[in-house]
Amino acid sequence: MFIIYIVPVNAAISTYSITIPGTWNLDVDTGTVVAGDPTRDFQWAIISGPPYEGVVAPYSGVTFVNLGIVDFDSICDVSGYNFLDIALDDDDLPVGTVVLIHTNLGNYAKMRIDGINYNLEVTVVIQDDGSPNLCTSEEPEPVGGDVFQIDKLSILTPYLIMAIVVLTTATILVKKRLTEQFDICCFTCGLTW
Repeated sequence: MFIIYIVPVNAAISTYSITIPGTWNLDVDTGTVVAGDPTRDFQWAIISGPPYEGVVAPYSGVTFVNLGIVDFDSICDVSGYNFLDIALDDDDLPVGTVVLIHTNLGNYAKMRIDGINYNLEVTVVIQDDGSPNLCTSEEPEPVGGDVFQIDKLSILTPYLIMAIVVLTTATILVKKRLTEQFDICCFTCGLTW
């Protein structure tokens, strides 16, 4: 039995690691560091230093959930969290902290703090179809699509019928052609059939 997954073509879970220099911004959806661009999701804003102190400041309706230090890979379904429009102080962002993000394009992401000083080093996993599922499995899951179970015979039946029709037609044509050629041979030779 086959299982066919129909999934939107552009739905994907992407992972990237990036370094955001102090006072620069990140567009989480595209994974690009930008300087004051209106598409930015947040700014790594340096307040003072050295030693450097800063905040992760949201822009354009972006919201966060600071989960603290948890297993990054175990965070999959983020639909049950209360996302807030608040800046995250660097004192609350030690290395290993996981932050959930609802981007300005409506997508969900999780971000792990990998390094924090003047630069903010992060790993991000983002789902680009707006669903709160941030994990993949060995077997593809229908993300925003439908699942159909189809057995092999139902797939092959039309092809088998077509093959039978083609073979039957070919047999009839070959038989007819041989009969015509035999009739021509008998007429030419004077034999009766």
